[in-house]
Amino acid sequence: MIRASVVPSSARRTFWLGLGASAMASAVFLLSSFHPSWPIADRGEGYWPMPSQVASFALWLGVLVSLAIVAAHVMYQLRREVRAARKLGEYVLGEKLGEGGMGVVYRATHALLRRETALKLLPPDRVAPATIRRFEREVVETARLRHPNTVAIYDYGRTPDGIFYYAMEYLDGLDIGQLIEQEGPLPPGRVVFLLAQVCASLAEAHSIGLVHRDIKPANVMVVGNTAAYDLVKVLDFGLVKSEAPLDGGASLTHGDQLTGTPHYMAPEAIAHPDAAEPRSDLYAAAAMGYFMLAGQHVFEGASLVELLAAHLHATPVPVHERLGREVPTDLEALVMRGLAKSPADRPPSAAAFREALLRCDVAPWTQEDARAWWRTHGERALRHERPAVDLAFPPTVTVARGVYHESR
Repeated sequence: MIRASVVPSSARRTFWLGLGASAMASAVFLLSSFHPSWPIADRGEGYWPMPSQVASFALWLGVLVSLAIVAAHVMYQLRREVRAARKLGEYVLGEKLGEGGMGVVYRATHALLRRETALKLLPPDRVAPATIRRFEREVVETARLRHPNTVAIYDYGRTPDGIFYYAMEYLDGLDIGQLIEQEGPLPPGRVVFLLAQVCASLAEAHSIGLVHRDIKPANVMVVGNTAAYDLVKVLDFGLVKSEAPLDGGASLTHGDQLTGTPHYMAPEAIAHPDAAEPRSDLYAAAAMGYFMLAGQHVFEGASLVELLAAHLHATPVPVHERLGREVPTDLEALVMRGLAKSPADRPPSAAAFREALLRCDVAPWTQEDARAWWRTHGERALRHERPAVDLAFPPTVTVARGVYHESR
């Protein structure tokens, strides 16, 4: 009975175990009846005839075995239900990493491959045609990318109960926002090292006609538990703009819809949302480079309108003035060039931006430097508590015909 409650098993297995235990107990009972000193052999007052004792013993055994079978069946079914609730297709769900308007992300393990993944789910209560199209677009477009600095997509599907999901590589690291929050402004060499990897990822995306449209610190992970320390992974292609409509259908980019993250939106993407182009991503990358160097955003505003107006009209404060100390002049000039109001005044491509970064006269950030940082600070940094939503659904805004909406 105790085993059935503590170690759940099927009713059939419990029956056979109970039968074996009953046989052993019955053998002990019968053998003890031949020993004169055992109470069962007492012939004094109140003596029960042997047949009555055997019947009573058998009855109690039957009751106990029956209760054990029922308890085992209940516990076994509950355990199966819990397992089923924590399994999605071939994936066993673990802890929740984030949740937002577009769904939920779980840490998961492929049941057969034993490979850790991040599983992004779109529950049935959040399914709408536009949401499904965006979810599918994110999967399909990201799956086209093969660069090691872009998050890898493993699988995509839909469960019988209507849950859309896709599996991507699990990244145990920090996003740029978390890194700056804990470390403050980064050394120029490390900024070059990280930003060059972002540009490498964008170069591949741009080469096949994709514009990310939401480059920002929360969408760039820095991983420190691999053979390559400070490995960058660009995430979240949910707002990607493609020159070719998905599956030959209508474009999902609307000319009257302003979508992105206000601190990192290029002027042309604000003035004419349908004009977002590869150099719009370079503006966002430069703004992120500014953030890594200064520890502060390029522009701040008391309202969304004020912040967007600053991107359109204001001149950024030079990094060294904001930081209060000198920074390498060529790196600062390149970042400020990337923040030019006109796309034509920015680096012509992500590849060119990367090459210019690598030519900057800065103290190099090496793998030895990165390894030393992660070994010294990595464990503490990964333990640092952050809102779980930031890991998967950084806030973006959508403005359509004067309606403002923030999502994660």
